[in-house]
Amino acid sequence: MDTGIGQRAARFSLIGRLSKRWKGRHTRWLNKRVPPMSTLALGRRTIFILPTPQGALIGIAALAISLIALAQRNVVAVLLASLMLSLFLVCLILTYRNLSGLLIQSANTRRASASHHCFEGEQALFVLQLGPSAPQRKHCQLGIGFESQSMKSIESIQGLGTTIELQQTALKRGVMSAPRLLIASDYPLGLWRAWSRPDLAMHCLVYPRPVFCEVPDDVYHSHATQAGALKTAAESGSDDFSGLREYQPGDTSRQIHWQSLARGHGLQTKQFVREKQPEIILDWERFAGRDNEQILSCLCHQILQLSRRHRVFGLRLPGVFEAPGKGDSHKHRLLRELALFPAEQVSPQDAAS
Repeated sequence: MDTGIGQRAARFSLIGRLSKRWKGRHTRWLNKRVPPMSTLALGRRTIFILPTPQGALIGIAALAISLIALAQRNVVAVLLASLMLSLFLVCLILTYRNLSGLLIQSANTRRASASHHCFEGEQALFVLQLGPSAPQRKHCQLGIGFESQSMKSIESIQGLGTTIELQQTALKRGVMSAPRLLIASDYPLGLWRAWSRPDLAMHCLVYPRPVFCEVPDDVYHSHATQAGALKTAAESGSDDFSGLREYQPGDTSRQIHWQSLARGHGLQTKQFVREKQPEIILDWERFAGRDNEQILSCLCHQILQLSRRHRVFGLRLPGVFEAPGKGDSHKHRLLRELALFPAEQVSPQDAAS
């Protein structure tokens, strides 16, 4: 027996398709009306305004009272209706003016900056500057955010303006584009709500999610010394005595080999060498059989691990090779390569062949 489940499912599917089509059209209209730009002063083309439920109620009540007052020829009721309508229309102008002229500027304009980064699954940080277009202007009781459910409240903006930090969950590695902002206000009496949806072209570089993966011992490469002997670098980094040489001006007294002077061999200076740390190459080909995203997460963890240990390491990906190095800038350069690695790429088995 047909219980109507199929009909309800078809109805929900139709509603979903219509909703998706409406959102697509709305997005295209917004892109045309408010195109992406890093700096924007809100004005007539970028501000939208509608009455709030209580504002609409007051407007309808004022119209109803005015009609009844005119029919009854009641002067007091006409004055009351005129006062309500005046208040309703004045609030329209004040609410619009409260947003008009607000200057919004993005600080996350570089598409892949190491200063604006996070890891997949973390909160991406977007920084923007709000200020009045003129020194004497003041904007009150604003709300700003990416969604209406999580908006930050700003009491007033004047003078040099203020800096706002907004967060959005990074769901995927790569260059993350911030969604459109929502800036709204119902100042002064809440009868009208003005809002704008600017796109400040803000971006954040999202690194892969680190997954624990220890660096294998066989990736360490030892380098021959000038004497031809292979030696593993000591963890303590202590210097090793390598011999004596003739004294040169500028050598400290701690370097002088006093025993040689006592034996009549003249001034000689002790020489020390420090063994170079072995270089490490993190190689894509070592992860045969794993998913590409798993490989990138594993390499991300290894880069962070080796960077904390101040080791010298490089990276080899299909079509990419980063020479060994160390330091914070080197770490971010390698993490950037992982973040921007193509989503559709050769498999580890193909890379090995």
